Amino acid sequence: MKARILFLINTAEYGGAERHLLELVRRLDASRADATILCYGPDFYSQRLIDRPDVQVVAPSRVTPGSLLGYWSTFRKLRPLVTVFVKGSMDSFPLPAYVAARLAGTRRLIAIEQLIAEAVPARPVGRGLWTSVRRLVGWRARHLVTYVWMKRLAQRFLTKTICVSSAVRDRLIEDYGFPRDKTVTIPNGVDLGHFDSICENRRQITRHRFALAPSDVMFVCVARLVPRKRVDIVLEALALLSPSHPGCRCLIVGAGPLDEELRAKSRELGLSESVRFLGFSEDVRPYLEAADVYVSASEKEGMPLALVEAMACGLPAVVTDISGHSEAVINGRTGMLVPPSSVDELANALEYLVVHRDEARRMGIAARERVVECFNNDRNMKAIEQILLPSAACARPGEGYDSVNGSSSVPEL
Repeated sequence: MKARILFLINTAEYGGAERHLLELVRRLDASRADATILCYGPDFYSQRLIDRPDVQVVAPSRVTPGSLLGYWSTFRKLRPLVTVFVKGSMDSFPLPAYVAARLAGTRRLIAIEQLIAEAVPARPVGRGLWTSVRRLVGWRARHLVTYVWMKRLAQRFLTKTICVSSAVRDRLIEDYGFPRDKTVTIPNGVDLGHFDSICENRRQITRHRFALAPSDVMFVCVARLVPRKRVDIVLEALALLSPSHPGCRCLIVGAGPLDEELRAKSRELGLSESVRFLGFSEDVRPYLEAADVYVSASEKEGMPLALVEAMACGLPAVVTDISGHSEAVINGRTGMLVPPSSVDELANALEYLVVHRDEARRMGIAARERVVECFNNDRNMKAIEQILLPSAACARPGEGYDSVNGSSSVPEL
């Protein structure tokens, strides 16, 4: 008998969490499970799953239920055996959603955490009456009571929490009190057959499309145009680099609310001829193949798919030294890590790879090798499937998720 799996997602934009869910559903064994996607927001899935007519997509016209009864009614109608909360952020779903899923009869409740949670504010230290009062009723104390403890209570209803990076998992365990044996790290991965090493013929065709000379250096930044991605810092770094290296170009691939603002900033910085905004693209591979270096100035991530895809194409990466980035990029070996918010450091790292072309190529080869080792989607998706449908038949011997000790065959990052 097939298991009914319900995937819930609540996002307004198409990004890494949505792409990860699509890949997971596409790879799910249809002989063992019926999948339903319940999306509280735009339906990013129906058209992209035309090849999987067995997958049901439900897109309610109303917003996410705000009450326990609203969620319970939804779960009772769909009657899933397994419910999966796909979380673009820790606040994607409230406590009543988890309670309602259990009350409605869901046997396995799984969360996939895609973004590192905010750090818990430290309690005030010191002696004295005022410090004691602040510990009890100050904003940090209220935060601990109204937010952290609610998250700790919510996790008690979960069978397992899948974290896309070790940093995401560590934050949940250390700051939010999640039990270590109920969490597991399974990184976002890529299809190594699709994102392969760069084909020189395809690369030259795409570079010709953008009128690039053989000596020109192309950077690529694939990101939603939202504040935390800090594309503005990428533009400022390029403005510092351009006078001494006029052959540098950059493709910005992505859409978002900051689109017009960033285009205007590019013009103000004198980058109209060297920076191209391409908007959203369903397939970013042609742009990765045309590029020489991947760049990101993001200030917060989980495990960014765009970065791993670029590394799979053999690109060295210059990215901010934050969790997620630093678990994928080995500084000096597969790319370069720079301090967040530092325009000068980002520009210096980009210039280093412009000048040292052989070093950049060596890093790109090492980046591809790291993806093959740690971010293979065949292996990582199989590990997730075994959590959703725990069974010896789910994995070959020695692979997958061990339901006894909570470990995984996914390599350590």
